[in-house]
Amino acid sequence: MSYATVDNLLAVIPQDTLIALTDDNDTGELNQALVEEVLEAASITIDGYLTAAGMPVDRENPLQELRAICLSLAGYQLHLRRDNISEAWTKQYDIALRRLDKIAPAMGSASTSSLPADGPGETLRVKAAPAIFNHAEMEKF
Repeated sequence: MSYATVDNLLAVIPQDTLIALTDDNDTGELNQALVEEVLEAASITIDGYLTAAGMPVDRENPLQELRAICLSLAGYQLHLRRDNISEAWTKQYDIALRRLDKIAPAMGSASTSSLPADGPGETLRVKAAPAIFNHAEMEKF
């Protein structure tokens, strides 16, 4: 299960455009399997950021922000397949990666805050390791 669905992507990219980006066999139909594959690849990228920040991966109840990031990454990848990358999609992709750079550590820092424990007046402190892998580190390779 990906962070976003084909229907979510159709809300961002018009169906005729999505067909043009995925119809490798000129059938005039949306290649749903390809779209799902690209959405899964985008979700795996997001999982990598979250895992690097020491956060659990929860695709069952994702943050809306993660869904939006997944759609941006997938849209970019679909346009890239056709060498049809506009400046807008490139910018959207860069913004999505920057958002991941900020979200993953922020989610990690949430785990270091004081959380209520079972008893009244008690707190539970959880510490997480700092993120060591992010977009800036990936660009070195």
